Amino acid sequence: MNRASGSSSSSRFRCSFDVFLSFRGKDTRSNFASHLNMALRQRGINVFIDNKLSRGEEISASLLEAIEESKISIVIISIMHLPVGV
Repeated sequence: MNRASGSSSSSRFRCSFDVFLSFRGKDTRSNFASHLNMALRQRGINVFIDNKLSRGEEISASLLEAIEESKISIVIISIMHLPVGV
C-alpha cells in the first residue's frame, strides 16, 4: 500500500477516542471499570466511558457515535450478569 492510499483510507474514519470502555452493572462500574479508566487516562489514553446508561436502556445516537469514533473497545464482562449455568 502506498502512502497516499493509506492516508486517504484513514481520513474517512474520525477517531475521537482511543478506547471505548463498555461494561454493565454496579459491581464493575465502581470497581474494575473505574480503576481501568483511571489507569488508561494516567497513561494519556483518551477513554470514552458512559456512566449514565442503565441496564436494558436503549443506546442513544450519541453513544453509538462514540463507539464508531473509538479506535478500540474494551468489553468488561461481569460474572454477576452472565446467564445461569455459564
